[in-house]
Amino acid sequence: MEKNTFTLNNCYFSLFKAINNALLTLKPSADLKNVKLVFSRVAKGQNSYYKSILSDQRRVVQILINFVSNAIKFSKVNGQVTVSLKFHEI
Repeated sequence: MEKNTFTLNNCYFSLFKAINNALLTLKPSADLKNVKLVFSRVAKGQNSYYKSILSDQRRVVQILINFVSNAIKFSKVNGQVTVSLKFHEI
């Protein structure tokens, strides 16, 4: 019996850039339905957009694309999909 393994490749990356890239990737799909893609950013401090997170970047982008793709798919023609990003200090 083969043992399944799941490996995460954690690294620091900009979530801001990852969301932006995911939306750019999905823009052609949104355009087909005339769905507007909106990226709402709420940040405190001038460097908030450049903060990095530690995670598996490929997996995070995959999740973002899946969520936004489903949102586009189930949106009405001429609709809007909004992705919001807010950093909280811990």
